[in-house]
Amino acid sequence: MDIHHQRPEERRLLKKSTERSAQDNSSQYNSYMPRSPKPRWCQGPPPQRVYKPAGVPLGQLNQVVLGLDELEALRLCDLLGLSQEEAGGRMGVSRGTVQRLLSSARAKVADALVHGKAITIAGADYIRFAHPRRHRFRGGAA
Repeated sequence: MDIHHQRPEERRLLKKSTERSAQDNSSQYNSYMPRSPKPRWCQGPPPQRVYKPAGVPLGQLNQVVLGLDELEALRLCDLLGLSQEEAGGRMGVSRGTVQRLLSSARAKVADALVHGKAITIAGADYIRFAHPRRHRFRGGAA
């Protein structure tokens, strides 16, 4: 039965229930939206943004995009030998986040090395660069 053949009180109830379900859907949508990433502190941009196999033009290569935060996690844990908890403290993120960054970064680097792909290092809005002489979370000069 369409809306024109309904009694006025039925139309009013139908309209209210439709408005209520629209409100419920909008609040439900907002509760499932992901939050913005927490700022991640990095040492600074790398000297080069692209690393590729020698002798092959970049245009002929597939590329793997490595985030600056992934590179920083690799630097802190694999190069400097810090624990994931210490690296998380320096980057301002949890140990679990460092673990996910390391896992992702190692997989990307391995993929690029094994399959001859270029590695492109990219930043993001949530990356913050620490002052080189001052540690972000300790406050004083080094």
